[in-house]
Amino acid sequence: MTTKVTASQTNRAPAADEAVRSDLAALVKSGLGHEGLGQSVSLLISDSEGQRALPLPMDVRLALSEVIEALSHGKSVIVVPGDSEISTQQAADIIGVSRPTVVALINRGELAAHVPGSIRRRVRLSDVLAYRDELYQKRTRFIAESSDEYPSVENVSELISEARNHA
Repeated sequence: MTTKVTASQTNRAPAADEAVRSDLAALVKSGLGHEGLGQSVSLLISDSEGQRALPLPMDVRLALSEVIEALSHGKSVIVVPGDSEISTQQAADIIGVSRPTVVALINRGELAAHVPGSIRRRVRLSDVLAYRDELYQKRTRFIAESSDEYPSVENVSELISEARNHA
């Protein structure tokens, strides 16, 4: 099962929490995330039975790293399983389009969906996130390719002058 961590901006925490956020960010940099791939990391648990170390697998470390990174920047965090199902409106909100656009994507087969009951379509969160990321990459490529068709910024003033002279 895949777990996706999403973060959104929230109100900033008091100064005392800022110090904790800073410490957590340092923890991420010191080996919890990708930088510490070769290191073994354990979580120290203290309870009524005493203390014990719980080794953290890499997928847990990376998820915690994302959570801590987001929290250190004052963002709220929601952790949901990647195979969670969401409504077409929730999908539209994530992708940044209207709900009818999501329905059209489903009808064209660009986004998988199913109807668990008799009426409402449901889509997997992982499919929506993958589509959103693919759309972002397509848009980025389009912008890069389109910008190659236009002259550099240095030539713009010359082109404007020429256009004014011919008008």
